[in-house]
Amino acid sequence: MVALRFRDLPEPGIQTVFTSGLSRARQAVWTQGRPELVLSVRSADPGWASAVATLAQSMRDVCPFRVGDVIGSRAPLAGDTTMTSWLCFAPAVVPAEARRIEVGDDLPINLQGLYPIHASEADLIAAHGLGPFWDMEWDPYDVGRPPARPGAPTRRGRRR
Repeated sequence: MVALRFRDLPEPGIQTVFTSGLSRARQAVWTQGRPELVLSVRSADPGWASAVATLAQSMRDVCPFRVGDVIGSRAPLAGDTTMTSWLCFAPAVVPAEARRIEVGDDLPINLQGLYPIHASEADLIAAHGLGPFWDMEWDPYDVGRPPARPGAPTRRGRRR
């Protein structure tokens, strides 16, 4: 498993990490494409690349990495955060038309976004689904942010 780390992409202060190798695994549920992971965070810590590569390697045969999947950890994901879980969703920095990559194999590669989240946010998603969490006001790049919580303003300006 390889993690490719790009500093200052898409803007200064944000690093973006892409996996390479996850899509070589085979899972019966992967009928429309096989995933590679994309993470973008406001952090200079190179440990994020290792964290994504470790996740992909350790979960390649058991996790489908579908939109809405939450993958928990017992420890913080990297050295500059207290977040302990990952959320799979569309990648923030890859345009929709570039998320599917034809590679001449039986299935294309689908780029899947990863977002670090707090354990309380993982619990919220488990209890109420992805929508209520995703609609809350939170910065997907900020690895030092406080947990999003019910009752806080949403992205649309109303309270949940």
